[in-house]
Amino acid sequence: MTVDVRDFSKACFSAARATGRQVLEVVEATQPTPNFHLALLEHRDVTVAVLANREVPLLAIAPPPAAGQAGPLSFLDVVDLAAALSQIEPFKVLSVAELSRPLSQITSGELPPHDPYDIRYWQPATFGDVVFNYWD
Repeated sequence: MTVDVRDFSKACFSAARATGRQVLEVVEATQPTPNFHLALLEHRDVTVAVLANREVPLLAIAPPPAAGQAGPLSFLDVVDLAAALSQIEPFKVLSVAELSRPLSQITSGELPPHDPYDIRYWQPATFGDVVFNYWD
């Protein structure tokens, strides 16, 4: 399965309406890196990023990545936004606790499609590092 940026965009606009936010931008991942689509949502002058893995319908909320960022992301729990996004099929919003799970505690069946070489080469520490990354 591949996550269509149009479906992701619709989900973000719907969640934004439900939570009083405004969608500032939706960016489709068209290159090998990053491995996620991104939407910037603003509420009361606070902007957050909603990330969607390109291969599986997993979402996360994070601080907006800095221009040129290519390292591990940090994640946020934004309860109302996560609840609104969770109502939209087929998406699943991952919490900070889920994203922070050490990779050593994750079975290969829990991981989205990936190249085992990338895991050995990049040595991600957490589930979130595998699901949302800037690997080439």
